[in-house]
Amino acid sequence: LSRRVTVSDLLMGLTRALGGPVEIGVAVSGRDMASARLVGPLAWMLPVRVERPEDAARSLHDALAHAPGPGQLIRAFPGLSPSRAIGAQVSVTVIEQARRPTLTLDASALRPPAGCLVHVAARIVGDESLLTVWVSEALGQSPEALIHRLRPGPSAALITTLPVGFGPMWRQTQGDRPRAVGSAHTALGESLVIALPLGADELERPGLEAHTQAALALAAEAGAKAASLAGRLPTRLNFGAGLNSPLPLTTGHALTITAIVETTLQAMSRVELAPPLCVGVLGCGAIGLGALAALRRRVAVAEVQLCDRPEAAARLHRLAESLAAEGVRVSLRARDQLDAPLILAATSEGDVWPAEALPVGVVLIDDSFPPAVPVEAAWARMDRAGDVIVLGGGLLTTAQAPVLIPAPDLQAAAASILPADPLGLPGCQWEALVLAARPELPRITGPVTDAEASAYAEAARALGLVAAPLHLGSRRFPMD
Repeated sequence: LSRRVTVSDLLMGLTRALGGPVEIGVAVSGRDMASARLVGPLAWMLPVRVERPEDAARSLHDALAHAPGPGQLIRAFPGLSPSRAIGAQVSVTVIEQARRPTLTLDASALRPPAGCLVHVAARIVGDESLLTVWVSEALGQSPEALIHRLRPGPSAALITTLPVGFGPMWRQTQGDRPRAVGSAHTALGESLVIALPLGADELERPGLEAHTQAALALAAEAGAKAASLAGRLPTRLNFGAGLNSPLPLTTGHALTITAIVETTLQAMSRVELAPPLCVGVLGCGAIGLGALAALRRRVAVAEVQLCDRPEAAARLHRLAESLAAEGVRVSLRARDQLDAPLILAATSEGDVWPAEALPVGVVLIDDSFPPAVPVEAAWARMDRAGDVIVLGGGLLTTAQAPVLIPAPDLQAAAASILPADPLGLPGCQWEALVLAARPELPRITGPVTDAEASAYAEAARALGLVAAPLHLGSRRFPMD
């Protein structure tokens, strides 16, 4: 492998591949005859129980913090092999060497002790890793299948555009091609961020589909197991339905909807918003209406105010009839007529609602791209008058905060796309990671159905995803 592995990488991969929870014996230090049949220094084998893949790093840290001294585990059970002594059926060892010819081992030396189903040995030489995997027939999985799950590299990829105005400069310096600008290291694996050579204001420029196709090929070559689309790309590319993707592709809309709903519920717990709700929707596209439907599955909604462009009137009338048949009061309104105490904004145009024009007392969850309400102006009104609440609605996180690492040769460009201290990651970015972790989930290449949104929301909760702290832009909403 061309990349380094860590013990946490291996524990995460093994737990995911074996369907956890898993009791894993991790070789820590020393060597004696009790461990002669295993690769590496194994006299001290530490038991680490990993409940979920995303718990791997914390479980290892906790086990090391409470471990007995070297050799105590083995000496407490004389005559037993390390893994049998601690009751582990999976063993892991990692050896780091200087750059020199590696030791040649007879295949028989790679067999783990009796009772061990899986043994993984990782030898690190410089920036490269060599994985050796022994799998008992009793496990029912092939070594090749396990190696595929353990191979380090991105779990998923996010295809995105450059910020507004960046396209010409990018093409001049980087060429007219997509590039990986960095990655997010998360509890669910690594998410590679690939930028098209187009700004968010250049989606009418010829070549969008070809560039996206090239970006997907780049993601597959890097080893990603799934990909998703960011911003306005799904709607501009017909939800990706016409793309010939070399890897599972999803729009990112399902977990964007989840992020909006979870943020809304978090906000409701902080302010005086109790069901049955009156909800306004500004921007009645796939995201806005999907979020409304998902919110209605969680809390009672008695009244809905719908607002979109005039050309959407016929579609909104049909939706209003459908909601009214379910007992919901519905009205179609212009933007300035929206006065619901809770408004979900998901527009494809920015700055459509001046902060000073917001109705007093409103709680607005904004997942528009760009923001429907200018961020700085919204904070200015909240700081000065405190009579409205405007929150970003699209981020999710886990107990282990994501870490964003820019590509070494693209630090300046990456800084405009990857925030330095993320409160979370966009729902669309998490969606590919969740699909990689749960490949049985549907690949969404159209408007999100209720069943698809529910399936992704349930998988996200099971994997530990929650709403990011309440925020707007990069600034957190105050706790008091």
